[in-house]
Amino acid sequence: MMFQIGATHCSWVANEDSMAEALAALQEADAIAVDVEGDCLGHGGRAATIQLATESACFVVDLAALGVSAGLRMLLQGDRPVKVCHGFSNDQINLIEQYGIDFADAALFDTQVAADILEEQEGGDKEGRSVIDILARYTSAPASVLAEMKAMKEMLRYVNFFERPLPENVVRYSCLDVVFLGSAYSAMLKRFDELGLAALTDVMEQSRYRGPWGRGSCYQPPTANQRKSKAQQGKAWCEKTRDWVRSGPEDGTNGRGGGGGYRSNGKGKWGKSSGGYGSEGKGVAQPRVSWL
Repeated sequence: MMFQIGATHCSWVANEDSMAEALAALQEADAIAVDVEGDCLGHGGRAATIQLATESACFVVDLAALGVSAGLRMLLQGDRPVKVCHGFSNDQINLIEQYGIDFADAALFDTQVAADILEEQEGGDKEGRSVIDILARYTSAPASVLAEMKAMKEMLRYVNFFERPLPENVVRYSCLDVVFLGSAYSAMLKRFDELGLAALTDVMEQSRYRGPWGRGSCYQPPTANQRKSKAQQGKAWCEKTRDWVRSGPEDGTNGRGGGGGYRSNGKGKWGKSSGGYGSEGKGVAQPRVSWL
């Protein structure tokens, strides 16, 4: 399956040869846009596809068929290229849980995080935070495309991203979220140039998910408020299994696995959710790139 969105060539990746071709193109880029679709993304959800876009190409990788190859793992975990994303916390959680991806050293730039920091630095009014809002504010994406994205997000709210073959209009919907995101990244970098590197470092730090479902240095146990909330539901955090368990001691020896307790809800049964983001991590030096 291949089609065009403007000047961007979009293709479906479902075999090792096409995955190798995609990786060769992605590894040459300074920055790539990334998004995930699946079933109730977040703890306990399932990732079906991952979309990765350069300035001229978008690859929709069939995770259900291919999983995460060694090359894709290195790409996602590495400090190059920069992974430009939007509301990526739940996507990270699924990639962590399903494929063991460790984002501790990954260069991530979440445009939702960046918009919050820019607004705080510049003292502007709170504005929308959806990917459509970001594209409208920071890119020259055609109004017709933004209108299409808005209509498709509502129409495909309950789409089954595991259906094969995935309908072309659904694949197009998946691509639209990333094809123009690089333009927002370029525009935001210019704004951060005026604010200094410290603010940009904050974006890189906060773009990594940190919490109970994180790996390595990104793991953080639940907060006191989270524990209190779960206690009211008869659950406690088990450090041994790193999950919520039914009423029992903290080590979980008398409890039952409670998968799904601390979970962000998706938009409906098959929808994608975009949750919050972490607040600690390491800054990553940021290359400059002109995109779209």
